[in-house]
Amino acid sequence: MHSLVTTLMSALSGLPALEEAPLAHSLRSLAPVTERAKDAASAAERAAALKAERAARETVAAAAAAREDEERRARVRAATTTPAVQKCTLTELPDDTPVEATAAAAAAAGGEGSRAAEGEEDDEKLAAGKLRPNAGNGGDADWGTWTQTLGDVEVRVSAPPGTVAKMCVVDIRKGSLSVSVKPAQGSAGTGPTVLMQGPLHGEVKPEDCFWTVEDKRCVVVTLAKSSAMSWWTRVLSSDPEIDTRKVEPENSKLSDLDGDTRQTVEKMMYDQRQKALGLPTSEEQQKQNMLKQFMAAHPEMDFSNAKFM
Repeated sequence: MHSLVTTLMSALSGLPALEEAPLAHSLRSLAPVTERAKDAASAAERAAALKAERAARETVAAAAAAREDEERRARVRAATTTPAVQKCTLTELPDDTPVEATAAAAAAAGGEGSRAAEGEEDDEKLAAGKLRPNAGNGGDADWGTWTQTLGDVEVRVSAPPGTVAKMCVVDIRKGSLSVSVKPAQGSAGTGPTVLMQGPLHGEVKPEDCFWTVEDKRCVVVTLAKSSAMSWWTRVLSSDPEIDTRKVEPENSKLSDLDGDTRQTVEKMMYDQRQKALGLPTSEEQQKQNMLKQFMAAHPEMDFSNAKFM
């Protein structure tokens, strides 16, 4: 009996030690779980802060884009409702004055030479109802802005914030352009919104054209001109026109051209300027010079009543 009691007491005295070991083990195993939970909560807080910061930046960017759009539309309205008046006075010269001298006098009178007064507003020299080209030799329109080189035109169409490529419908044809945006998935819209559409100012090569989306609010379309030797006055036939006489191609780009191409470009620019001033082009001047040489070589002939085209 005594031995039985001793055995039971020994067994009972060992029970706390047996229960304490699993409890300590459980507490130690819970420590990593608690740390991971804290890390997850901290990561969630950081993600929420970053999301809020990104939303704030997008809101500021959207507001800035809206202001730019409104300012651009205001410039377009001002240019189309209050066109600038061109001032040009030509000095009368004798009929036998060389063509080169006539062109020089007309250029000086039209503002191409030295100015009559320092600080004179150059806007007065713009053709009536036309806009001054922007830094990229393009202009503004209700749908956005555009720039150009002799070979291509870059069209930047303002789009709703959040626009992505799969929402865009861009139709580029030889003589027309259409840019539309479908409503975002889950929105209340039912059909695409037309951002710009209409006949182009000039023909393009659709196979060489492409487009992309920038900053989720601008559709950028690059058009390859069919005629790479002319400046466009506008993109769509309904857009405000720019004054191509004010186009300023970069000298570095001209210097990159080979001799024949550069000579052709400079000749084209000269002829455009002459036409804008109502003066003969280089070919017309050459014909007039040939006629003068023929008349000088045949003084016996009377050309007083002759009419030349």
